[in-house]
Amino acid sequence: MHLRFYNHERILGSGPNATVVYAVERRGSTSGAGFGNIIVYDNLLRLGVETDSPIIGRNQGMGVGSSLAENSGLTNCQLVFTAGKYNGSSLAVQGLFPVAPLETVFERAITGGTGRFRLARGYLLTTEVRSTSTTLTGQLDAYITFPAASPDGYMHLRFYNHERILGSGPNATVVYAVERRGSTSGAGFGNIIVYDNLLRLGVETDSPIIGRNQGMGVGSSLAENSGLTNCQLVFTAGKYNGSSLAVQGLFPIAPLETVFERAITGGTGRFRLARGYLLTTEVRSTSTTLTGQLDAYITFR
Repeated sequence: MHLRFYNHERILGSGPNATVVYAVERRGSTSGAGFGNIIVYDNLLRLGVETDSPIIGRNQGMGVGSSLAENSGLTNCQLVFTAGKYNGSSLAVQGLFPVAPLETVFERAITGGTGRFRLARGYLLTTEVRSTSTTLTGQLDAYITFPAASPDGYMHLRFYNHERILGSGPNATVVYAVERRGSTSGAGFGNIIVYDNLLRLGVETDSPIIGRNQGMGVGSSLAENSGLTNCQLVFTAGKYNGSSLAVQGLFPIAPLETVFERAITGGTGRFRLARGYLLTTEVRSTSTTLTGQLDAYITFR
C-alpha cells in the first residue's frame, strides 16, 4: 500500500507558533541536531504541499541529536490520522533524519501501527520539498505491508500497570527528566517523563508482581492532550520471566475507562519476533496512584 501526504512544520526558533521546540538544548544548532539535543514536534499532516491543503493528521514525535558530526538525528514519531479513510489510525516510525539539502530522499522504518494499520510494517521515504524562513514542508511516502492472516489469531495477556503518579512524593514511579512546561499530567509540550511502574496480575495493590513497565513519555501535543510513549514491558515472574514486549504509541489525557491502543513492535525471550497491539484502560485512580488494565494481543506472523 502506498500513501503520500505532506508534513508541514513551523521550524525551531520560528516564534510562538513553532511546531518544533527544544526539550534539551545542550549545544546550539540551527537544525536542532547538536549532539545531545532533544527536540519535540507536533506538525500538521496535509494532503498537499500548500498550506491551505486539507489537514489529515499530525506528526507527533521527538528527535535526538545522535551524531557527533551533528549531521543527523534519531527520530521516533507517530503519524496520527485524524480525517479521511484512516481517521483514528496511526503509524509508528523510527529512523535517522539527516541534515541535508532540499530534495534529498531519506528512509525510515515503519515499525507498527494502530487501528487500520495494526501489524503494519514498511518504510517511509521523506523528501523536503519547500522551505521558508519559518517553515519546512516534506513529502512523505509511506509504503506499508501487512502479514498474511493466521488461523491461530492472537495470544491474549491481561495484567495491570500500577503507577505512583508524577509529584506523589519520594515513592513516585514517574518523574520528570525535562519539565519545560508545568503540567499535572506531564503532557506539557516538550516535557519528558521517565517511569518504572509495577506490573501486577490484578488491580489490587497486593496482587502478585509479574514485571515492570519501564519507559519514557514525551509531551508531543501542542494541545497538551497526549504524549508519545516508548516502553518495555519486562516480565520478572511466571511463565514469561525474562521476556519482554516493546511498545510505542500515543498516550492520551482522558477520563477513566477510556480505551486506547498502542503498537507492540517487537519482543525478547519468549516474545522474540512478536507483533500486535496493546489496549490500555485506566480503571482506578487516587491522589497518588493510577492503575491501568493492559490487554496485550500478540502474534508471531
